Amino acid sequence: MYKSRLVWGDIIFLIGFVPAFMLLNGLGADDSLSAASAVGLFIFVVLFPFMGLGGLMASSAVFRLTSIEKINNSNLNNLFGRIFIVLGWLILITMLLVLGLVIYGFLLQYAT
Repeated sequence: MYKSRLVWGDIIFLIGFVPAFMLLNGLGADDSLSAASAVGLFIFVVLFPFMGLGGLMASSAVFRLTSIEKINNSNLNNLFGRIFIVLGWLILITMLLVLGLVIYGFLLQYAT
């Protein structure tokens, strides 16, 4: 159960993250505001749900895989399992960092 949630969560997150990263890197300083807003809207409406759903699935699986026994029972004690677990932890840390920055931005906006 944890293995499929972890694997699919990582894959779904990457389906949203990789195109968003490539689109944001493709924007230049001389691009117009309309092009930048179209890319931002596409990322927010289409790719963000993939990143959110995949992040939640991977994070919940990583929280449940807390012992060596659970990792061994889920057949994640090989190289691919370690890669998926590390990727799940990176997704969890990234989600917490972005969520913290968004909350900090809202609090900073309303505090001034």
